[in-house]
Amino acid sequence: MTRLRKWSAGLSLILTASVFAGCTSSPAETTPKGEPTASTPVTKESPMEISWAGLYPPNDNNSKVQQYLEKKFNVKFKNMKFDRSNWASQFNVKIAAGEIPDFFIYEGGLTVQTLQKQGVLAEIKIEEIQKYMPKYTKSVLELEPTIWTVGNVEGKNYGIPQTFPPGATPFLPAYNGKWLKAIGYNEPPKTIKEFEDVMYKFRNNDPDGNGKKDTYGLSARGKDQNGFYFFNSVFGAFGVNPYQWNPDKNGNLQFGMITEESRQAFKLLSKWYKDGVIDPEFVTEDEPKRRQNWVNGRYGYLDGGLWYHYLPGIGAYSGDFKIKNPDSDVVVGPILSGPNGPGVGLAQGVKQQPFSMGIQVEKDEKKRIKILQILEALSTDDEVYLYASYGEKGVDWDMKNGVPAMINPDYNDAAKLGASIGGGFFYSFFKTKSPLMDKYSYSQAELEMREKWTKGHKITVNQYPPDTKTKTEHPNLGKMQSEFFLKFILGQVDLDKGFDDFVMQWKKEGGDDTTEAANIAYKAMKK
Repeated sequence: MTRLRKWSAGLSLILTASVFAGCTSSPAETTPKGEPTASTPVTKESPMEISWAGLYPPNDNNSKVQQYLEKKFNVKFKNMKFDRSNWASQFNVKIAAGEIPDFFIYEGGLTVQTLQKQGVLAEIKIEEIQKYMPKYTKSVLELEPTIWTVGNVEGKNYGIPQTFPPGATPFLPAYNGKWLKAIGYNEPPKTIKEFEDVMYKFRNNDPDGNGKKDTYGLSARGKDQNGFYFFNSVFGAFGVNPYQWNPDKNGNLQFGMITEESRQAFKLLSKWYKDGVIDPEFVTEDEPKRRQNWVNGRYGYLDGGLWYHYLPGIGAYSGDFKIKNPDSDVVVGPILSGPNGPGVGLAQGVKQQPFSMGIQVEKDEKKRIKILQILEALSTDDEVYLYASYGEKGVDWDMKNGVPAMINPDYNDAAKLGASIGGGFFYSFFKTKSPLMDKYSYSQAELEMREKWTKGHKITVNQYPPDTKTKTEHPNLGKMQSEFFLKFILGQVDLDKGFDDFVMQWKKEGGDDTTEAANIAYKAMKK
Protein backbone atom coordinates (compact mmCIF):
# COMPACT_ATOMS: atom_id res chain seq x y z
CA MET A 1 0.00 0.00 0.00
CA THR A 2 2.83 2.29 0.70
CA ARG A 3 5.78 3.14 -1.43
CA LEU A 4 9.14 4.57 -0.67
CA ARG A 5 11.69 7.21 -1.59
CA LYS A 6 14.23 6.37 -4.24
CA TRP A 7 17.71 5.18 -3.43
CA SER A 8 20.31 3.24 -5.38
CA ALA A 9 20.55 -0.51 -4.73
CA GLY A 10 23.25 -3.15 -5.12
CA LEU A 11 24.11 -6.72 -4.28
CA SER A 12 24.83 -7.61 -0.67
CA LEU A 13 28.44 -8.77 -0.53
CA ILE A 14 28.24 -9.80 3.09
CA LEU A 15 25.17 -11.92 2.38
CA THR A 16 26.78 -13.58 -0.63
CA ALA A 17 29.91 -14.40 1.33
CA SER A 18 28.20 -15.77 4.41
CA VAL A 19 25.05 -17.49 3.20
CA PHE A 20 26.60 -19.58 0.49
CA ALA A 21 29.60 -20.70 2.51
CA GLY A 22 27.47 -23.50 3.91
CA CYS A 23 29.88 -26.45 3.55
CA THR A 24 31.90 -28.17 6.24
CA SER A 25 34.81 -30.57 5.85
CA SER A 26 35.17 -34.03 7.25
CA PRO A 27 37.73 -34.34 10.03
CA ALA A 28 39.38 -37.15 8.06
CA GLU A 29 42.27 -36.79 5.62
CA THR A 30 43.83 -33.43 6.24
CA THR A 31 47.15 -32.05 5.13
CA PRO A 32 49.88 -31.35 7.73
CA LYS A 33 48.56 -27.80 7.91
CA GLY A 34 45.14 -29.11 8.84
CA GLU A 35 43.54 -28.37 5.45
CA PRO A 36 41.34 -31.02 3.76
CA THR A 37 42.73 -32.89 0.76
CA ALA A 38 40.98 -33.09 -2.59
CA SER A 39 39.54 -36.49 -1.67
CA THR A 40 37.98 -35.27 1.58
CA PRO A 41 34.15 -35.76 1.50
CA VAL A 42 32.15 -32.51 1.81
CA THR A 43 28.94 -32.51 3.85
CA LYS A 44 26.29 -29.84 3.40
CA GLU A 45 24.75 -28.52 6.59
CA SER A 46 21.16 -29.53 7.25
CA PRO A 47 18.65 -26.75 6.67
CA MET A 48 18.09 -24.55 9.71
CA GLU A 49 14.45 -24.49 10.85
CA ILE A 50 13.06 -21.00 11.46
CA SER A 51 9.53 -20.36 12.69
CA TRP A 52 8.24 -17.28 10.87
CA ALA A 53 5.15 -15.07 11.30
CA GLY A 54 4.15 -12.46 8.71
CA LEU A 55 1.03 -11.04 7.08
CA TYR A 56 -1.19 -12.89 4.59
CA PRO A 57 0.26 -16.41 4.96
CA PRO A 58 0.43 -19.01 2.16
CA ASN A 59 -2.24 -21.70 2.03
CA ASP A 60 0.34 -24.48 2.34
CA ASN A 61 3.96 -24.96 3.32
CA ASN A 62 5.22 -25.52 -0.20
CA SER A 63 4.58 -22.23 -2.01
CA LYS A 64 6.98 -21.16 -4.74
CA VAL A 65 8.30 -18.22 -2.71
CA GLN A 66 8.92 -20.45 0.29
CA GLN A 67 10.76 -22.97 -1.88
CA TYR A 68 12.86 -20.22 -3.42
CA LEU A 69 13.90 -18.73 -0.10
CA GLU A 70 14.54 -22.09 1.55
CA LYS A 71 16.86 -23.14 -1.28
CA LYS A 72 18.54 -19.76 -1.40
CA PHE A 73 19.39 -19.68 2.31
CA ASN A 74 19.45 -23.38 3.25
CA VAL A 75 16.61 -23.03 5.74
CA LYS A 76 13.25 -24.63 6.44
CA PHE A 77 10.45 -22.26 7.36
CA LYS A 78 7.83 -23.24 9.88
CA ASN A 79 5.00 -20.92 8.89
CA MET A 80 3.06 -19.53 11.84
CA LYS A 81 -0.23 -18.22 10.49
CA PHE A 82 -2.23 -15.50 12.20
CA ASP A 83 -5.36 -13.79 10.95
CA ARG A 84 -4.74 -10.06 10.76
CA SER A 85 -8.22 -9.30 12.12
CA ASN A 86 -7.39 -10.79 15.54
CA TRP A 87 -3.63 -11.10 15.38
CA ALA A 88 -2.93 -10.07 18.99
CA SER A 89 -5.29 -12.60 20.58
CA GLN A 90 -3.96 -15.45 18.43
CA PHE A 91 -0.39 -14.42 19.14
CA ASN A 92 -1.03 -14.38 22.89
CA VAL A 93 -2.52 -17.87 22.72
CA LYS A 94 0.69 -19.11 21.10
CA ILE A 95 2.79 -17.34 23.73
CA ALA A 96 0.77 -18.99 26.50
CA ALA A 97 1.41 -22.36 24.85
CA GLY A 98 5.14 -21.65 24.68
CA GLU A 99 5.14 -21.34 20.88
CA ILE A 100 6.97 -18.09 20.28
CA PRO A 101 7.98 -17.47 16.64
CA ASP A 102 11.68 -17.17 15.97
CA PHE A 103 10.89 -14.13 13.86
CA PHE A 104 7.73 -12.02 13.72
CA ILE A 105 6.16 -8.66 12.98
CA TYR A 106 3.85 -6.59 15.18
CA GLU A 107 0.12 -6.33 14.52
CA GLY A 108 -3.08 -5.80 16.46
CA GLY A 109 -1.70 -3.21 18.86
CA LEU A 110 1.17 -5.33 20.15
CA THR A 111 4.29 -3.34 21.03
CA VAL A 112 7.90 -3.99 21.93
CA GLN A 113 7.25 -2.69 25.43
CA THR A 114 4.32 -5.04 26.15
CA LEU A 115 6.02 -8.15 24.79
CA GLN A 116 9.33 -7.37 26.47
CA LYS A 117 7.55 -7.24 29.83
CA GLN A 118 6.16 -10.70 29.13
CA GLY A 119 9.65 -12.09 28.51
CA VAL A 120 8.90 -12.87 24.88
CA LEU A 121 11.64 -10.94 23.07
CA ALA A 122 15.28 -11.66 22.34
CA GLU A 123 17.71 -8.83 22.87
CA ILE A 124 19.48 -8.05 19.59
CA LYS A 125 22.60 -5.93 19.75
CA ILE A 126 22.51 -2.93 17.44
CA GLU A 127 26.10 -3.65 16.46
CA GLU A 128 25.08 -7.14 15.33
CA ILE A 129 22.28 -5.79 13.16
CA GLN A 130 24.62 -3.26 11.60
CA LYS A 131 27.19 -5.98 10.91
CA TYR A 132 24.84 -8.39 9.15
CA MET A 133 22.41 -5.84 7.68
CA PRO A 134 24.84 -3.04 6.71
CA LYS A 135 23.09 -1.67 3.62
CA TYR A 136 19.62 -1.72 5.11
CA THR A 137 20.59 -0.10 8.41
CA LYS A 138 22.56 2.61 6.61
CA SER A 139 19.52 3.41 4.44
CA VAL A 140 17.04 3.63 7.33
CA LEU A 141 19.38 5.73 9.46
CA GLU A 142 19.63 8.21 6.60
CA LEU A 143 15.83 8.31 6.59
CA GLU A 144 15.42 8.57 10.39
CA PRO A 145 18.52 8.94 12.62
CA THR A 146 16.56 8.08 15.81
CA ILE A 147 15.07 4.87 14.39
CA TRP A 148 16.53 2.67 17.16
CA THR A 149 14.36 4.26 19.85
CA VAL A 150 11.29 2.21 18.86
CA GLY A 151 12.93 -1.09 19.81
CA ASN A 152 14.59 0.25 22.95
CA VAL A 153 13.47 -0.82 26.41
CA GLU A 154 15.56 0.39 29.34
CA GLY A 155 18.68 0.74 27.25
CA LYS A 156 18.48 -2.60 25.43
CA ASN A 157 17.43 -3.20 21.83
CA TYR A 158 14.71 -5.73 21.02
CA GLY A 159 13.91 -4.92 17.42
CA ILE A 160 15.10 -4.61 13.83
CA PRO A 161 13.97 -1.25 12.45
CA GLN A 162 10.90 -1.12 10.24
CA THR A 163 10.08 2.08 8.43
CA PHE A 164 7.18 3.71 6.63
CA PRO A 165 9.02 6.04 4.22
CA PRO A 166 5.90 7.98 3.11
CA GLY A 167 5.60 8.96 6.77
CA ALA A 168 8.30 11.52 6.09
CA THR A 169 5.90 13.40 3.81
CA PRO A 170 2.85 15.38 4.98
CA PHE A 171 -0.85 14.70 4.60
CA LEU A 172 -1.84 17.08 1.83
CA PRO A 173 -4.88 19.28 1.17
CA ALA A 174 -6.82 18.38 -1.97
CA TYR A 175 -9.73 20.03 -3.74
CA ASN A 176 -12.44 19.29 -6.27
CA GLY A 177 -10.86 20.92 -9.34
CA LYS A 178 -14.13 21.67 -11.11
CA TRP A 179 -15.49 23.38 -8.01
CA LEU A 180 -12.37 25.56 -7.69
CA LYS A 181 -12.84 26.85 -11.22
CA ALA A 182 -16.56 27.39 -10.64
CA ILE A 183 -15.84 29.78 -7.76
CA GLY A 184 -13.13 31.66 -9.65
CA TYR A 185 -9.93 29.96 -8.44
CA ASN A 186 -7.38 28.89 -11.04
CA GLU A 187 -5.15 27.39 -8.36
CA PRO A 188 -5.66 26.04 -4.84
CA PRO A 189 -5.44 28.38 -1.83
CA LYS A 190 -2.09 29.00 -0.17
CA THR A 191 -3.13 30.76 3.06
CA ILE A 192 -5.73 30.10 5.72
CA LYS A 193 -7.52 33.31 4.63
CA GLU A 194 -7.79 32.12 1.03
CA PHE A 195 -8.82 28.70 2.28
CA GLU A 196 -11.63 30.22 4.32
CA ASP A 197 -12.86 32.07 1.24
CA VAL A 198 -12.85 28.83 -0.78
CA MET A 199 -14.73 26.92 1.93
CA TYR A 200 -17.48 29.57 2.15
CA LYS A 201 -17.86 29.66 -1.61
CA PHE A 202 -18.01 25.86 -1.77
CA ARG A 203 -20.97 26.15 0.60
CA ASN A 204 -22.73 29.22 -0.73
CA ASN A 205 -21.91 29.61 -4.45
CA ASP A 206 -23.45 26.40 -5.83
CA PRO A 207 -20.10 24.99 -7.10
CA ASP A 208 -21.76 21.86 -8.55
CA GLY A 209 -24.24 23.99 -10.50
CA ASN A 210 -27.39 22.07 -9.54
CA GLY A 211 -29.25 25.12 -8.25
CA LYS A 212 -29.39 23.80 -4.69
CA LYS A 213 -27.55 24.73 -1.51
CA ASP A 214 -26.49 21.17 -0.80
CA THR A 215 -22.69 21.37 -0.76
CA TYR A 216 -20.23 21.95 2.08
CA GLY A 217 -16.67 23.11 2.33
CA LEU A 218 -15.16 20.38 4.46
CA SER A 219 -15.76 17.52 6.86
CA ALA A 220 -13.81 15.18 9.13
CA ARG A 221 -13.80 11.70 10.62
CA GLY A 222 -15.55 12.66 13.84
CA LYS A 223 -16.64 9.12 14.61
CA ASP A 224 -13.14 7.87 15.37
CA GLN A 225 -11.37 11.23 15.75
CA ASN A 226 -8.32 9.95 13.93
CA GLY A 227 -5.78 12.74 14.26
CA PHE A 228 -4.67 12.28 10.65
CA TYR A 229 -8.13 13.06 9.30
CA PHE A 230 -9.47 15.64 11.72
CA PHE A 231 -9.05 19.14 10.26
CA ASN A 232 -5.29 18.70 10.34
CA SER A 233 -4.65 21.32 7.61
CA VAL A 234 -6.48 23.97 9.64
CA PHE A 235 -4.51 23.24 12.80
CA GLY A 236 -1.35 23.01 10.70
CA ALA A 237 -1.85 26.58 9.51
CA PHE A 238 -1.46 27.59 13.16
CA GLY A 239 1.68 25.43 13.49
CA VAL A 240 0.22 22.66 15.65
CA ASN A 241 -1.52 19.30 15.66
CA PRO A 242 -3.87 18.80 18.62
CA TYR A 243 -3.15 15.08 19.02
CA GLN A 244 0.63 15.30 18.84
CA TRP A 245 3.29 15.89 21.45
CA ASN A 246 5.97 18.32 20.32
CA PRO A 247 8.65 20.47 21.98
CA ASP A 248 7.67 23.94 23.14
CA LYS A 249 9.99 26.95 22.86
CA ASN A 250 11.98 25.63 25.85
CA GLY A 251 12.44 22.18 24.35
CA ASN A 252 9.93 20.46 26.64
CA LEU A 253 7.22 18.21 25.22
CA GLN A 254 3.67 19.51 25.41
CA PHE A 255 0.34 18.12 24.24
CA GLY A 256 -0.90 20.01 21.19
CA MET A 257 -4.54 20.30 22.21
CA ILE A 258 -3.83 22.51 25.23
CA THR A 259 -1.78 25.11 23.34
CA GLU A 260 -2.81 28.64 22.40
CA GLU A 261 -2.36 27.71 18.73
CA SER A 262 -5.03 25.02 19.08
CA ARG A 263 -7.37 27.47 20.79
CA GLN A 264 -7.14 29.79 17.78
CA ALA A 265 -7.76 26.95 15.33
CA PHE A 266 -10.76 25.76 17.36
CA LYS A 267 -12.20 29.29 17.25
CA LEU A 268 -12.02 29.31 13.47
CA LEU A 269 -13.56 25.83 13.15
CA SER A 270 -16.33 26.74 15.57
CA LYS A 271 -17.16 29.80 13.47
CA TRP A 272 -17.24 27.72 10.29
CA TYR A 273 -19.49 25.13 11.90
CA LYS A 274 -21.90 27.83 13.10
CA ASP A 275 -21.99 29.29 9.59
CA GLY A 276 -22.77 25.92 8.03
CA VAL A 277 -19.49 25.58 6.14
CA ILE A 278 -18.55 22.31 7.88
CA ASP A 279 -20.73 19.31 7.07
CA PRO A 280 -22.88 18.81 10.21
CA GLU A 281 -22.63 15.05 9.74
CA PHE A 282 -18.88 15.13 10.42
CA VAL A 283 -19.56 14.01 14.01
CA THR A 284 -20.68 10.55 12.84
CA GLU A 285 -18.51 10.24 9.74
CA ASP A 286 -16.05 7.35 9.39
CA GLU A 287 -13.64 6.53 6.58
CA PRO A 288 -16.05 4.70 4.21
CA LYS A 289 -18.60 7.50 4.58
CA ARG A 290 -15.89 10.09 4.08
CA ARG A 291 -14.82 8.60 0.76
CA GLN A 292 -18.40 8.19 -0.39
CA ASN A 293 -19.26 11.83 0.38
CA TRP A 294 -16.09 13.09 -1.33
CA VAL A 295 -16.79 11.07 -4.49
CA ASN A 296 -20.46 12.08 -4.53
CA GLY A 297 -19.69 15.79 -4.22
CA ARG A 298 -21.11 16.49 -0.77
CA TYR A 299 -18.01 18.60 0.00
CA GLY A 300 -15.07 19.78 -2.05
CA TYR A 301 -12.04 19.43 0.21
CA LEU A 302 -10.01 16.63 1.82
CA ASP A 303 -6.91 16.70 4.02
CA GLY A 304 -6.45 13.04 4.91
CA GLY A 305 -4.35 11.80 2.00
CA LEU A 306 -0.65 11.27 1.49
CA TRP A 307 0.77 12.11 -1.92
CA TYR A 308 0.16 8.67 -3.43
CA HIS A 309 -3.51 8.73 -2.40
CA TYR A 310 -4.01 11.46 -5.02
CA LEU A 311 -2.18 9.87 -7.96
CA PRO A 312 -4.41 10.16 -11.04
CA GLY A 313 -6.49 7.07 -11.66
CA ILE A 314 -4.95 4.85 -8.97
CA GLY A 315 -4.97 6.85 -5.74
CA ALA A 316 -7.43 5.98 -2.98
CA TYR A 317 -8.95 9.47 -3.16
CA SER A 318 -8.64 9.98 -6.91
CA GLY A 319 -9.60 6.71 -8.61
CA ASP A 320 -13.30 6.49 -7.71
CA PHE A 321 -13.56 10.27 -7.75
CA LYS A 322 -12.52 10.44 -11.40
CA ILE A 323 -14.92 7.67 -12.39
CA LYS A 324 -17.84 9.52 -10.79
CA ASN A 325 -16.60 12.96 -11.88
CA PRO A 326 -14.97 12.52 -15.32
CA ASP A 327 -15.05 16.27 -15.97
CA SER A 328 -13.15 17.12 -12.78
CA ASP A 329 -9.72 16.44 -11.29
CA VAL A 330 -8.31 16.16 -7.81
CA VAL A 331 -6.18 19.27 -7.32
CA VAL A 332 -3.46 18.94 -4.68
CA GLY A 333 -2.63 22.14 -2.83
CA PRO A 334 0.23 23.34 -0.63
CA ILE A 335 0.37 23.32 3.15
CA LEU A 336 -1.53 26.40 4.31
CA SER A 337 0.24 29.40 5.78
CA GLY A 338 -1.33 30.94 8.85
CA PRO A 339 -1.26 34.09 10.98
CA ASN A 340 2.28 33.34 12.14
CA GLY A 341 3.75 32.49 8.74
CA PRO A 342 4.31 29.11 7.01
CA GLY A 343 2.23 26.31 8.44
CA VAL A 344 3.19 22.72 9.14
CA GLY A 345 2.01 19.56 7.47
CA LEU A 346 0.96 16.68 9.66
CA ALA A 347 3.21 13.67 9.07
CA GLN A 348 2.84 10.19 10.44
CA GLY A 349 6.60 9.73 10.79
CA VAL A 350 8.68 6.88 9.41
CA LYS A 351 9.05 4.93 12.65
CA GLN A 352 6.97 1.79 13.00
CA GLN A 353 6.97 -1.12 15.40
CA PRO A 354 10.12 -3.08 14.48
CA PHE A 355 10.62 -6.73 13.60
CA SER A 356 11.60 -8.94 16.52
CA MET A 357 12.92 -12.38 17.41
CA GLY A 358 11.60 -14.73 20.06
CA ILE A 359 13.40 -15.05 23.39
CA GLN A 360 14.67 -18.53 22.43
CA VAL A 361 16.81 -16.98 19.67
CA GLU A 362 18.70 -14.79 22.15
CA LYS A 363 21.14 -17.62 22.91
CA ASP A 364 21.22 -19.02 19.37
CA GLU A 365 23.80 -16.87 17.60
CA LYS A 366 23.74 -18.89 14.36
CA LYS A 367 19.99 -18.47 13.99
CA ARG A 368 20.13 -14.76 14.78
CA ILE A 369 22.78 -14.24 12.13
CA LYS A 370 20.90 -16.33 9.58
CA ILE A 371 17.70 -14.32 10.11
CA LEU A 372 19.58 -11.04 9.80
CA GLN A 373 21.23 -12.21 6.57
CA ILE A 374 17.85 -13.18 5.12
CA LEU A 375 16.42 -9.79 6.09
CA GLU A 376 19.35 -7.97 4.50
CA ALA A 377 18.74 -9.80 1.22
CA LEU A 378 14.98 -9.23 1.33
CA SER A 379 15.55 -5.50 1.76
CA THR A 380 18.57 -4.81 -0.46
CA ASP A 381 19.07 -7.58 -3.06
CA ASP A 382 17.07 -6.99 -6.25
CA GLU A 383 16.55 -10.64 -7.13
CA VAL A 384 15.52 -11.73 -3.63
CA TYR A 385 13.30 -8.69 -3.07
CA LEU A 386 11.45 -9.12 -6.37
CA TYR A 387 10.89 -12.86 -6.06
CA ALA A 388 9.71 -12.69 -2.45
CA SER A 389 7.51 -9.66 -3.13
CA TYR A 390 5.95 -10.57 -6.46
CA GLY A 391 6.82 -14.15 -7.38
CA GLU A 392 8.30 -15.41 -10.63
CA LYS A 393 9.05 -12.88 -13.36
CA GLY A 394 7.21 -13.58 -16.59
CA VAL A 395 4.80 -15.89 -14.81
CA ASP A 396 3.41 -13.87 -11.93
CA TRP A 397 4.62 -10.40 -12.87
CA ASP A 398 6.44 -8.34 -15.46
CA MET A 399 7.87 -4.85 -15.70
CA LYS A 400 5.52 -2.08 -16.82
CA ASN A 401 6.65 1.55 -16.87
CA GLY A 402 9.69 0.50 -14.89
CA VAL A 403 7.83 -1.14 -11.99
CA PRO A 404 6.49 -4.65 -11.38
CA ALA A 405 2.93 -5.27 -12.58
CA MET A 406 1.04 -8.45 -11.71
CA ILE A 407 0.10 -10.61 -14.71
CA ASN A 408 -2.68 -12.27 -12.73
CA PRO A 409 -4.98 -9.44 -11.60
CA ASP A 410 -6.04 -11.49 -8.56
CA TYR A 411 -2.52 -11.06 -7.23
CA ASN A 412 -3.09 -7.35 -6.80
CA ASP A 413 -4.94 -8.49 -3.68
CA ALA A 414 -2.26 -8.97 -1.01
CA ALA A 415 -4.17 -11.78 0.71
CA LYS A 416 -4.61 -13.75 -2.54
CA LEU A 417 -0.98 -13.22 -3.54
CA GLY A 418 0.21 -14.55 -0.19
CA ALA A 419 -2.23 -17.45 -0.08
CA SER A 420 -1.44 -18.68 -3.58
CA ILE A 421 2.32 -18.27 -4.06
CA GLY A 422 3.59 -16.94 -0.72
CA GLY A 423 4.40 -13.59 -2.27
CA GLY A 424 3.94 -10.20 -0.69
CA PHE A 425 3.96 -9.50 3.01
CA PHE A 426 4.43 -12.89 4.66
CA TYR A 427 8.14 -13.22 3.87
CA SER A 428 8.72 -9.88 2.13
CA PHE A 429 7.36 -7.31 4.56
CA PHE A 430 9.96 -4.98 3.02
CA LYS A 431 7.74 -4.69 -0.04
CA THR A 432 7.39 -0.92 -0.52
CA LYS A 433 9.19 -0.36 2.79
CA SER A 434 12.89 -0.61 1.96
CA PRO A 435 14.46 2.71 0.89
CA LEU A 436 16.88 0.82 -1.37
CA MET A 437 14.06 -0.91 -3.25
CA ASP A 438 12.00 2.22 -3.82
CA LYS A 439 12.75 2.09 -7.54
CA TYR A 440 10.27 -0.80 -7.78
CA SER A 441 7.48 1.02 -5.97
CA TYR A 442 6.51 3.87 -8.29
CA SER A 443 7.14 4.97 -11.82
CA GLN A 444 9.39 7.92 -12.53
CA ALA A 445 6.40 10.07 -13.41
CA GLU A 446 4.73 9.25 -10.08
CA LEU A 447 7.90 10.03 -8.15
CA GLU A 448 8.06 13.38 -9.91
CA MET A 449 4.54 14.09 -8.64
CA ARG A 450 5.69 13.23 -5.13
CA GLU A 451 8.55 15.68 -5.46
CA LYS A 452 6.27 18.41 -6.79
CA TRP A 453 3.61 18.00 -4.09
CA THR A 454 5.76 17.42 -1.02
CA LYS A 455 9.01 19.33 -1.53
CA GLY A 456 9.75 22.23 0.79
CA HIS A 457 6.98 21.67 3.33
CA LYS A 458 7.71 21.75 7.03
CA ILE A 459 6.23 18.75 8.83
CA THR A 460 5.19 17.97 12.38
CA VAL A 461 5.64 14.45 13.77
CA ASN A 462 4.48 13.13 17.12
CA GLN A 463 7.44 13.03 19.53
CA TYR A 464 5.75 11.13 22.36
CA PRO A 465 8.29 8.49 23.50
CA PRO A 466 7.16 4.85 23.32
CA ASP A 467 8.86 4.08 26.65
CA THR A 468 6.89 6.66 28.68
CA LYS A 469 5.96 5.42 32.16
CA THR A 470 3.36 7.43 34.06
CA LYS A 471 3.01 7.16 37.82
CA THR A 472 -0.59 5.98 37.53
CA GLU A 473 -3.04 5.01 34.80
CA HIS A 474 -5.31 7.74 33.42
CA PRO A 475 -8.15 5.94 31.63
CA ASN A 476 -10.41 9.01 31.42
CA LEU A 477 -7.90 11.33 29.78
CA GLY A 478 -8.42 10.19 26.20
CA LYS A 479 -12.20 10.24 26.54
CA MET A 480 -12.07 13.74 27.95
CA GLN A 481 -9.93 14.96 25.03
CA SER A 482 -12.35 13.50 22.48
CA GLU A 483 -15.40 15.01 24.18
CA PHE A 484 -13.95 18.51 24.40
CA PHE A 485 -12.59 18.39 20.87
CA LEU A 486 -16.15 18.06 19.58
CA LYS A 487 -17.62 20.49 22.12
CA PHE A 488 -15.18 23.22 21.05
CA ILE A 489 -16.15 22.91 17.39
CA LEU A 490 -19.88 22.50 18.05
CA GLY A 491 -19.92 25.66 20.18
CA GLN A 492 -20.89 23.83 23.38
CA VAL A 493 -17.93 25.28 25.31
CA ASP A 494 -16.67 28.83 24.88
CA LEU A 495 -13.10 29.11 23.73
CA ASP A 496 -11.96 31.73 26.21
CA LYS A 497 -12.59 30.84 29.85
CA GLY A 498 -14.04 27.48 28.85
CA PHE A 499 -10.80 26.53 27.10
CA ASP A 500 -8.75 27.60 30.14
CA ASP A 501 -10.99 25.47 32.36
CA PHE A 502 -10.46 22.50 30.05
CA VAL A 503 -6.67 22.87 30.28
CA MET A 504 -6.82 22.94 34.09
CA GLN A 505 -9.11 19.92 34.18
CA TRP A 506 -6.89 18.08 31.67
CA LYS A 507 -3.85 18.61 33.86
CA LYS A 508 -5.65 17.36 36.98
CA GLU A 509 -7.09 14.34 35.16
CA GLY A 510 -3.57 13.08 34.44
CA GLY A 511 -2.15 15.53 31.95
CA ASP A 512 0.51 16.81 34.34
CA ASP A 513 1.61 13.28 35.19
CA THR A 514 1.67 12.29 31.52
CA THR A 515 3.63 15.40 30.59
CA GLU A 516 6.22 14.80 33.32
CA ALA A 517 6.65 11.14 32.31
CA ALA A 518 6.85 11.99 28.61
CA ASN A 519 9.61 14.52 29.20
CA ILE A 520 11.62 12.13 31.37
CA ALA A 521 11.49 9.52 28.60
CA TYR A 522 12.10 12.15 25.90
CA LYS A 523 15.27 13.43 27.55
CA ALA A 524 16.53 9.90 28.20
CA MET A 525 15.88 9.01 24.56
CA LYS A 526 17.96 11.94 23.33
CA LYS A 527 21.04 11.08 25.41
